[in-house]
Amino acid sequence: MTPPSGPHQPPRTLSYARVSTLTQAETGFSLDAQRERARMYALAHNWPEPIHFSDDGVSGRRDTRPGLTALVDAVRPGDAILVKDVIRIGRGGAARTLNIIKTLEDKGGFLVFIDQGVTSNTPIGRMMMTLMAAFGELELERTREQSLAGRAQAARTGHWPSRNVPYGYRRNNERKLELDPATAPHARRALEVLAGRSLADAAKILNDEQVPASKAINGKGRWTTNMLHDMLHNTIYIGKAKLRTGSEQHEVPCPPLVDQDLWAQLHMRATSSGGTGQPSRYPLTGHLRCPHGAPYTGHTYRNSGPSGTVRPCYAVATTSKRLYPGCTCGQRAAHLLEAEVREALARILEDPNDPAAVQALSKPEAEIAPDPLDAPRAAIRDQLSNLAQLQVKGQIDYEDYVKLRTELKAQEAKLKPSKGPSPRAPIPAQRETAELVRAATPEELAQLLDLFSVKMVLHDRTRLEITSVTMLS
Repeated sequence: MTPPSGPHQPPRTLSYARVSTLTQAETGFSLDAQRERARMYALAHNWPEPIHFSDDGVSGRRDTRPGLTALVDAVRPGDAILVKDVIRIGRGGAARTLNIIKTLEDKGGFLVFIDQGVTSNTPIGRMMMTLMAAFGELELERTREQSLAGRAQAARTGHWPSRNVPYGYRRNNERKLELDPATAPHARRALEVLAGRSLADAAKILNDEQVPASKAINGKGRWTTNMLHDMLHNTIYIGKAKLRTGSEQHEVPCPPLVDQDLWAQLHMRATSSGGTGQPSRYPLTGHLRCPHGAPYTGHTYRNSGPSGTVRPCYAVATTSKRLYPGCTCGQRAAHLLEAEVREALARILEDPNDPAAVQALSKPEAEIAPDPLDAPRAAIRDQLSNLAQLQVKGQIDYEDYVKLRTELKAQEAKLKPSKGPSPRAPIPAQRETAELVRAATPEELAQLLDLFSVKMVLHDRTRLEITSVTMLS
């Protein structure tokens, strides 16, 4: 190879080598191979033994590279800088690569790209470097597009192309996600502890319990608020792993770690947009969902304008909308919705045998001949109903209520049907309890909704449907 024009023998020879992956080291691009290439080039041209600078395992797209920084600092006027090819200098775009070359030249050095036989101290050499940098960027984009296309195709076929797998899961030999027997119990425990607690409190409890955490995050295996925040917003734990490839997002099926009820509890938390689960302010929180499954929580909105009136509302939090695809449900004034819930629940208590109420309860069975034990059963049900009303009014301790209810249920169980299965007996009306519901304060309403295990769906922000009620009998 003909020596480049310029000083016949530069005062010093420097070299720069870089590898970003193990693959490069295994295919003849290792640091030792690049250094030897520079040494042989200098020897062939009777130049001084090179002073070597290198970056091991560092991407060419990064601005901060210790080896390159040291090289720039060391360059003196007249120095020759030997590099295997233009890609070693940079892969972050032609402009960035040319800027690095200009920085080295401004300090008085000149570059030699050995593979292409191009130097930077001639007009033709500088033009060639510009073209090589542009072609290098083109090749980088082409490789990136191919990689993204491959990842997208893998995601569409149910495979997980990334080696990074959320805690509690692993990638099997078919590159599909499955629960990791070693870490799934710890991840599940973390989410159970997090339900109803702050991130900081949950992290402290988990660390006190010595529940192992992922060492891949901080190398310590201890829980942090950031780790729990990431788990809280990762739908992989309900069987919907999300993978982004470029501007596209794909959903990769996988086995769920927790059920929808726990997931809903996890997102009935205070949010930055003003959501709260305080029963004294927003009693419907925890009982009301939208048709897409997202939970409604209490929020406080302030009207624009001089008055700035504060409006308590129920709405689906922005974070929840991202977790439940298709949800665009809006807000509903708190006092109006709570009044509607009071009336709907009261109507069911007043006439639990009405077809509209029965739909939220249990379906009636076929009518058969009367059973002689129906009367004692009815008496026990009356006692259970009265007992429930005492509990609602706070006129009996909860422990005493549970004890008496258990005894009555045991008596009822002994009254076995004498003629096959009994028809579903009419459910006694609870008119007094219905009036308590209508007059209940927000905090009392929250207690009643918990007591009756009420579940509701708000359709199109207008139609309220009580989907489940457990009658106290």
